[in-house]
Amino acid sequence: MLNDVIFKNRLHILGKMTATLLHEIRNPLSVVKLSLDYLAMHKEELSEDLLDTVENSAQALMRIQALVDNLLFFSRPNVREERICSLAQISDYAVNIIEVDASRKKVLLQRHYAPNLPTIKCDANKLLQIFLNLLTNAVDACSADGLILIKVYLSEDRTLVWEVADDGIGISEEDKATVFTDYFTKKTTGTGLGLSICRSLAQEMNAELTLESELGKGTRFFLIFNANSLVYENEV
Repeated sequence: MLNDVIFKNRLHILGKMTATLLHEIRNPLSVVKLSLDYLAMHKEELSEDLLDTVENSAQALMRIQALVDNLLFFSRPNVREERICSLAQISDYAVNIIEVDASRKKVLLQRHYAPNLPTIKCDANKLLQIFLNLLTNAVDACSADGLILIKVYLSEDRTLVWEVADDGIGISEEDKATVFTDYFTKKTTGTGLGLSICRSLAQEMNAELTLESELGKGTRFFLIFNANSLVYENEV
């Protein structure tokens, strides 16, 4: 019990330190952005190679700023912001953040989104947090040259499903029963809170988080929204 209290206190302190650090990072990022914008204003004077470098740097900076903004939003207490959300759009945000780590490990991310899908009313930040946790786990589970499939589709019973499937190490039958409990982890550096938090966030959105896995063959997670949670275009 004492160890749990100490660990939670360390997470609380770490969260405050992270928020402070992110605020400080924002200032130099703004300076870099202004410099890149200035160079872009004089693009006629730049060679093609230099212009490509400026544009690539601007795109990379935008991704860093988006990541900082997301993390800052996570660190704000008691934030609740429900709006109409597209699972495919929020999924794209998460994939764009994760693909840097995935490419470093030579893991391929493939997206398959069904057309003309309904939306849902939810807290976009909480939804993004679920996607980031599950995608991070998928990348960690894969070996080099692994494959991760991200799908959004309507099931036969008209539920809306976000699915992530990896061809990684899989989960044993014994561990399946406890993967969603607090502090369960097989990672040497993991906190064991990721999946527990994901399930709690899913329940707050009246969604269900389930999994299928086979040891040595990979894992599939499903975030499922029932038909009553869906918003169709003519209802918006």
